[in-house]
Amino acid sequence: MPKEDASAAGYYNLFSEWSRSELEEFLREHGEPGPPRNTPLELLRARCADVAEEEANRQRRARAHAESRQVAAPITGPDNRKRAFVCGINYIGTSMQLSGCINDARCMHYLLCHRLGFQENSILFMADDHPDPSRRPTKANIMAGLGWLVRDLRPGDSLVFHYSGHGSQQRDVTGTERDGRSETLVPLDGRYAGQISDDMINQIIVRPLPEGVKLHAIIDACHSGTMLNLPFRAPCVGGSLSWHSEYPSQLVASKGTSGGFAVQFSASSDHEYAADTASLSGTGVPTGAATYSFIHAVEKKGLNISYGELVTEMFFTLASAGLSQVQGGGGDPFYGSLFSGGGSFRGQTPSISANYAFDLAFPLKF
Repeated sequence: MPKEDASAAGYYNLFSEWSRSELEEFLREHGEPGPPRNTPLELLRARCADVAEEEANRQRRARAHAESRQVAAPITGPDNRKRAFVCGINYIGTSMQLSGCINDARCMHYLLCHRLGFQENSILFMADDHPDPSRRPTKANIMAGLGWLVRDLRPGDSLVFHYSGHGSQQRDVTGTERDGRSETLVPLDGRYAGQISDDMINQIIVRPLPEGVKLHAIIDACHSGTMLNLPFRAPCVGGSLSWHSEYPSQLVASKGTSGGFAVQFSASSDHEYAADTASLSGTGVPTGAATYSFIHAVEKKGLNISYGELVTEMFFTLASAGLSQVQGGGGDPFYGSLFSGGGSFRGQTPSISANYAFDLAFPLKF
């Protein structure tokens, strides 16, 4: 609690520093005997009541807004068959702040517009420093963005979802995960609003995909191997790729699409961490290692690169950068699972997942 000041001016100067619980604690300690009216303590008591009312009103407005809002999304034209949702979260000002995720999002935006044929007005861009509150990656905004991505789908549509930020794990309540854990994205307000599970992502952007629609997801986060819960995955181990099924045969259909094609490029396996580093850019600019290596592969090999070549190039870029031993950090208990209490972790294995095991020599087509 802040140091007490006997003057009314002193109390008002402390209002911005005191939480509601601290104000209430102060009143519990000093509430008896009741002070004369208009003393500093009486003023504080009145202000405490105002704070409680303001907080209740704020929560009511937030609930009403969440129930009625729609994300301020780009308006795609009738002839624009490409649509992307790009999200970078640095968690600015928190104990788990990252450095390169917003850079990742901006670089991915550039790649989509200048290399892959996406139009500016077909990309929904979110970052925690965005001036528009509806474009900041809170849980509600991310969920709305995912919904926008798969709205009004038609054969021929091409979708991209790129996420760079924290990933985590939580207990699997469905009984379908081999390791008993569900992978999650951590929104900007994840401490209070909750995380976004792999089951939720699968239900929103994978299951609805109809025949003739394709989705490419690039997830640059810790524990991202099965973030879309796609049934088949090929990790790049030692520069080699081999498909295997993530689920028993009776569950494969329930994790796939409704006839469409879904692919995910992952920064790491589910049990691994992913690097946020300045060692790759060559200029000291921080990036997510996986996003950098993804873009580097496309720029190096060109648009005729195959799916398998892309993941293999990602692997060798990471290996050449000496990322086999990366230090994690942070002492925040909420994020403790992200970095195993702040200990070191070893490497990251990029992988590709899909709703079916296809020939990885097939050319990458966005």
